[in-house]
Amino acid sequence: MRCHRSYIINVDHVQHISGNLQGYQLELSGFKNIVPVSRSYTRRIKTLLLKT
Repeated sequence: MRCHRSYIINVDHVQHISGNLQGYQLELSGFKNIVPVSRSYTRRIKTLLLKT
């Protein structure tokens, strides 16, 4: 799933989501960098992750 213009993620690998008013960030298993979630994708990501 796309979470940012520069990133496409596999939601099965999401370990942790954190965020504030500036936006959300994802921690993925097997990937040491933090992945940002753009404001335009925030609603889709939250909806999808709450289902799983």
